[in-house]
Amino acid sequence: MQNRHAVIMAGGAGTRLWPLGRRDRPKQFLPLVDERSLLKASGERLAGLIDNEKIHVVAGTDQRTDAERSFGVMGDRFIAEPEGRNTAPCIGLACAWLVRQDPSAMVAILPADHWITDEAGFRASLEVAFGLAAVPGRIVTIGIVPTQPATGYGYLQLDGEEDDRGVPLRGFVEKPGAAEAARMVATGGYLWNAGMFVARAQTLLDEINQQMPASGRALARIMAAIGSDDYGQVLTEQYGNCEAISIDYGVMENASDVWAVPGRFGWSDVGSWD
Repeated sequence: MQNRHAVIMAGGAGTRLWPLGRRDRPKQFLPLVDERSLLKASGERLAGLIDNEKIHVVAGTDQRTDAERSFGVMGDRFIAEPEGRNTAPCIGLACAWLVRQDPSAMVAILPADHWITDEAGFRASLEVAFGLAAVPGRIVTIGIVPTQPATGYGYLQLDGEEDDRGVPLRGFVEKPGAAEAARMVATGGYLWNAGMFVARAQTLLDEINQQMPASGRALARIMAAIGSDDYGQVLTEQYGNCEAISIDYGVMENASDVWAVPGRFGWSDVGSWD
């Protein structure tokens, strides 16, 4: 466990679950299912798998107070984005911090706004993912075994039969129409894309450097400034040079060694009141 970290992506514009979700209080900071905020639950379900002091949160500068309501004083474990630029820059920034602190860091990238009912089952899947991601250059995603032909999610196409020990990934599938979703769920071999990834932090930076070179250069300059008096200025100047794109489009679709672990742990992205 010594080099295991978690990065919880907690930025958000507060456009979901109105009127409770607002710009100044996005849904991840709300206690929607029990007395905990979704963010606090995201951290607590990692107990026994990742040390609390190795849980990091990436969000807007103005969201530090809300994050620290869940985790206490975070110090450098709160990684502030100067602006929202989608998940690829967000993950790249977090990995720059991790590699600077621990070049061997393994990281689980997790959204802050999911709800999981079987937390032990989730930890078991995450343990498998960490084991698979120990292979240099490999990225592992945890996908959700579909319970219905949902059209609101992207899908992961497996390169082989579903296996809880992990399966190589053939590709990512865009959000399908109703007929295509029904076909995929009926034939099997597809998982919902839940946006959860495990890899060496350096592997993710290497993929960004290869596939998004302008972003890689900007992140390298930010990483070099960490700990210096110039960090805030360099971050503000360079982060805007990162391509505003999701990690799926920017990195995962063309990464060479991606595996998927099927998850059966009662998952919801709490995307709407329904």
